[in-house]
Amino acid sequence: MSSPSPPPTPSILLPSESTSTTTPTTPVRVPTSEPRTFLALHGWCQDSSLFSSKTSRLSSKLLKTLNIKLHYVSAPHPVPPSSTGSYQNAKSWYHMSPSDPSIIHTRFEKKQKYYGLEESIKLITEEFTRTKASGIIGFSQGASLAHLCCILSEQSLEPFSSNLKQAILVGSLEFSCVDYPVTFKLTKVRTLHVSGIKDTQNPPLKNRECYDAFSNGEWFEFNGGHVVPNNDTFVSRISDFIEYPKTTNDWSNYLSKTLLSTSSVPSDFGLTSIASYLSQSPSIKILDLATSLETSGSYKPAIKEYTKAYKLWPALDSVLAGGIPRGVREEAIEYGYTGRLLTDVSVSKSRKSIVEVSKKLLDYDDVHELLKLAGEIEVEDGGRAVNNFENLTHVKKYAIMVNGGGRLRKRLPKVLGKVVRFAEQALRDSKWCEEDGPLHGFNGGCGSLTVRVAEVWTYEVGGGLVDNWHYDTDSIVTIVCLLSERGEFKGGDFQTYEEGDVNISHPMEKGDGVCFVSHKYHNITEVEGGERRSLVVELWEGEEGKKGR
Repeated sequence: MSSPSPPPTPSILLPSESTSTTTPTTPVRVPTSEPRTFLALHGWCQDSSLFSSKTSRLSSKLLKTLNIKLHYVSAPHPVPPSSTGSYQNAKSWYHMSPSDPSIIHTRFEKKQKYYGLEESIKLITEEFTRTKASGIIGFSQGASLAHLCCILSEQSLEPFSSNLKQAILVGSLEFSCVDYPVTFKLTKVRTLHVSGIKDTQNPPLKNRECYDAFSNGEWFEFNGGHVVPNNDTFVSRISDFIEYPKTTNDWSNYLSKTLLSTSSVPSDFGLTSIASYLSQSPSIKILDLATSLETSGSYKPAIKEYTKAYKLWPALDSVLAGGIPRGVREEAIEYGYTGRLLTDVSVSKSRKSIVEVSKKLLDYDDVHELLKLAGEIEVEDGGRAVNNFENLTHVKKYAIMVNGGGRLRKRLPKVLGKVVRFAEQALRDSKWCEEDGPLHGFNGGCGSLTVRVAEVWTYEVGGGLVDNWHYDTDSIVTIVCLLSERGEFKGGDFQTYEEGDVNISHPMEKGDGVCFVSHKYHNITEVEGGERRSLVVELWEGEEGKKGR
């Protein structure tokens, strides 16, 4: 009985096969020191020469933009040509048979025997030491070997324990060998896990198993198969991963460089300026009077003044679009007004947009420090109602504003930095800003945004945001991060209200985050037991929020 045919030789993405429809600009850095070295480990039935030729474009970009040099290594075990088709120099890092290196068809099984690992570990150890490498990028079986190197680092084996800082695992399976049992999540090496959504050889579900073996891994998904992406989107994502801030000062500097310092959008979103430009200032005076009367509870006189204002300037009597009536916006544009306006975000297109997900966005220490800060701010401000007057009307829920006076940025820059970094990636990697996207016309990224609001929410039994049509008016993106263990409460699901009037739940564990276009309908089901806590941050083009909105 013949053995099963081996899977096809893994393919490598050619330069013309870029899977991204966008071409983000990757900054070019002038090297100021010797390049950092990353070992590049090929997939099964390849070798260093083939891997190098197929990833030459990626290698060139990494050297040019990040000053990272890829050092390609060939696996020590030849694979018979009969198993690999036309390629004569095929190699393997390990195999599932003591005598036949072409057999890998049992690779999905957990905790089995891998043969040939000793030679591969010896080779990688020598190359890592000789090249003074600080990272690894592995593809397919090479990515699984990179996973093993991370295990060796955790076990204090040199040179990995001292020198392996980062690993990029593309199309990887979880390394699960009986000779290297691991019963805990790996913590020492930062990892970026890259998964093609069309990968049928090592599908995303299997990539996710490898990702779940790490406590501080990051996830990047692209529109492709079992390949190594080499487009600018991937290089930008690697740049974010490699240049991850380390210290509190690093995070503070990151926020200073990334977020807008001062918004040019007026506090009234330009309404007064437009009225002056269109010679409609008397209408605004009447409108202000009407608003003042309504605020004081004089509703009948207010209605009378509103009617006067609308009669004088009919454009005022229209739905809001970017903080001002749509009719006013359209008139301003028609007559050549060039002042700064908020982006007019399409609610209908927002409804169609995807929700970006970041697993383990905040770690347990981040969550602990954030909840501690919220408690301190509540006391400093003299109670929940003083901190946020809306808490007077909230039922079975309350929100502590942690952005007043820039307190979150100053006291926990790492937490805010992680949230902003996630938003920056989402804006770049999603299709929100493309021609048919809800943010078409917004091109500034986080460099055009400030923190409008940052809230730590607590939902008690009976609390929720039970409104299918709720969205965050005038903000650009909203980030929600769960701060409670999922087992600590029942109900309280985060949902988006999609086309077809269907609610879609987005499951989250403690520390997980979601980022979405703020004008996308979203809600939280009623909490049925326990207590649910979450962080909500809205980024927008207006001035940085003080207390609340």
